[in-house]
Amino acid sequence: MSQESPEYFAILTAIGEAKDADAKAGGVPLKLTHMVVGDGAGATPSPELAQTQLVREVYRAPLNQLSLDPINTSQVIAECVIPEKSGGWWIREVGLLDADGDLVAVANCPPSYKPQMPEGSARTQVIRMVLIVSSAETVQLSIDPGIVMATRQYAEDTVLQKFSDLAEPSGAAMTGYQQAGNGARARKSEDKLRELVSITDFRGADPTGTHSSGPAVELACEMSPVAYVPGGKFRVDDTFRINGLWGPGELSVNGHRVRLPSQPRRESLISAVTAKLAGSSWTSGTMLLVADSIGEGYGASGVEHTWFDMLQKMLNVYVGNGSDPEITNLSDPWRYGLTYAGNYAIGTAGPVQRSLILQDGASVAFHGAYQYVDVLYEQAPGHGVLTMRRNGVPYRTIDTAGAVQNDVCTFPSDLSGIGPATDLYTLTASGGPVELTGIWRLVNTDQPAVFASRCALSAQSTQLFSQDKVIDSVVRHSRALNGKTGKPIIFVAICINNANDSKPDAGTMPEVYEAQLGKMLARYLNSDAYVIAIGGITPSAEWGSVRANYPAIAAAQKRVCEHYGVPLIAMDAFDWVRDGTVLADGLHPNDKGQVLMLDLVLDFLASPAFDIAGRTQGNCLHRYTPQLIWYGSGKPAANVGVANVRYYRQGPMCRVIGNLSAITPSDNEPSGPLTISLPLPSNTTVRSSGTVGYAHGVSVVGKAWSLQTLAGGLNVAVLRTINPETGGYEDVKKIDPDAMLDFDITYIVQD
Repeated sequence: MSQESPEYFAILTAIGEAKDADAKAGGVPLKLTHMVVGDGAGATPSPELAQTQLVREVYRAPLNQLSLDPINTSQVIAECVIPEKSGGWWIREVGLLDADGDLVAVANCPPSYKPQMPEGSARTQVIRMVLIVSSAETVQLSIDPGIVMATRQYAEDTVLQKFSDLAEPSGAAMTGYQQAGNGARARKSEDKLRELVSITDFRGADPTGTHSSGPAVELACEMSPVAYVPGGKFRVDDTFRINGLWGPGELSVNGHRVRLPSQPRRESLISAVTAKLAGSSWTSGTMLLVADSIGEGYGASGVEHTWFDMLQKMLNVYVGNGSDPEITNLSDPWRYGLTYAGNYAIGTAGPVQRSLILQDGASVAFHGAYQYVDVLYEQAPGHGVLTMRRNGVPYRTIDTAGAVQNDVCTFPSDLSGIGPATDLYTLTASGGPVELTGIWRLVNTDQPAVFASRCALSAQSTQLFSQDKVIDSVVRHSRALNGKTGKPIIFVAICINNANDSKPDAGTMPEVYEAQLGKMLARYLNSDAYVIAIGGITPSAEWGSVRANYPAIAAAQKRVCEHYGVPLIAMDAFDWVRDGTVLADGLHPNDKGQVLMLDLVLDFLASPAFDIAGRTQGNCLHRYTPQLIWYGSGKPAANVGVANVRYYRQGPMCRVIGNLSAITPSDNEPSGPLTISLPLPSNTTVRSSGTVGYAHGVSVVGKAWSLQTLAGGLNVAVLRTINPETGGYEDVKKIDPDAMLDFDITYIVQD
């Protein structure tokens, strides 16, 4: 039985077949641009392979769309819209033209009259032509979007498709965003939205708490330092990265509820810290860092990426954040952007014993935009003159000759305005050597600001920083810009190198570290600074004995901090090694690790534990000046030149922390034991109620120091040594000139 041919159909013309075959073979794709409509000269024609034009064309227009048949994927559907204003003819034939203007397809159709407006009836008419090609991928639509007319169905389909596309990962790139205000620029919403990362952006986030959201939390913290936690109860069973999370949601880690801040953590913490400083009238002061290689930024991409630099800039955000921390390690010019010229040497003065000695004609130079450039220098007979220049123009000359004096500060050297970042500053010596112990580069000191001084040196430990001249230099640098006003904040981050027993000038036994760190903290406290200790980081296994020795050193650090009432920010609250992304070499934090350190420091500074007003640290230490007295005669044993002594009372207990220096012996003969006067009388006799951290120039024969309080309301403590084996005492027989003594004693007060 034969099958009749269809009455209406579409075919590729000979030209169309050739171009379709060429496209399939890898040639130029077939680009369809227009549809032509004809009236067949009054009769419905039959499409012919050899056709190059319609029988009689009455209308031509660009294609509106070209789509794939959703049922038969080898068919493409071409569509053209004829507007209301066009018409007055019959539609019996249709054709498709390509970009070359060739008729590549032709079809006939049931006769349909297209009216026009003057005839009293008009309509928009859509013509669709279904065409079979060898491959739909070889056909392209080429249109001018400013000319085509969309059908309602096309518009609806397009809008639905766009909304569907927006739900896909690539959809965010399709929309734009522009902030309000002058100077705002257009951005992709994709970029803007990704600045706000939520844990629910990732698979596995379960707001019901039924399943662990650990993987989602991990990924969110990886993508953003301030990931958002929306409403819900999220459970995390095995994660160690939750820093930076914020939002209204509840989060429990291993069964323990973690309270999240209501706004991004870092911004919230900075606001809290600045408010606390302002509330305690600490609106202009110096924070100083005593540290090793971690404080110098080893492992980070630059010193500007250390937590200390970032903290200073964040706290100064409202007054201009271009100031740099003071440079005291002048043996490493490259790290701090310095250039040396001429004859120079590295000296042993200053807070890290890395001063810069400029001989006649030598100079140090750097670029930047600063309003104040100042130095600290060593004054001594025969020293030279320092000329300070900006872009070759002198702005100050300093004569560094004179009586011996350490760490003399030139501040303020006002440059009368800030220039561009290309400005060149040059400090040149003449007429003799000039020894610098620090360089300050400041942007703005007219408004209250937080200054910073970095006293850090790689591979060093308490062996260096507990030396008397180093401690004194640190204290002087902490007050270089503020003098006696203000209360410096001293961060002490010295721990890990004491565990390095392969380096004799750094490694120590825990008990030695404990004594040296205690001496540092006591002296800093007695200089009226607020002291904060920074804990160490447990290194990876590749650090061998350092890792093995570190726990004992860390335990000693904790004991010393508890003893002196110094808060300790525990870095090991985070598992650095296990994280795998925050350490450069198993010990030194990279840029990401430094940001983590910043967050941990900010957590403390924003907490009630940090009270710069002094209500917590030292329990409101009071100052007093003790006397050294021979107990037998009651006469002065010596004159105390410098007394840094504080005490506080809590209930019946009194604690005294002191440092006495520049001690000069009196002419009175020793009589009985040597005593130190106390601020309040004692009601008990305690054999070893105090400790002596350091004693120099106090001659005595014995094995261990003892500070003994006496009963009966006497306000003195006896300073002597005790033999632990026999229990016998040995009294001080002599005091040498320039003696020094550190002590710490706790006793019960008699009221």
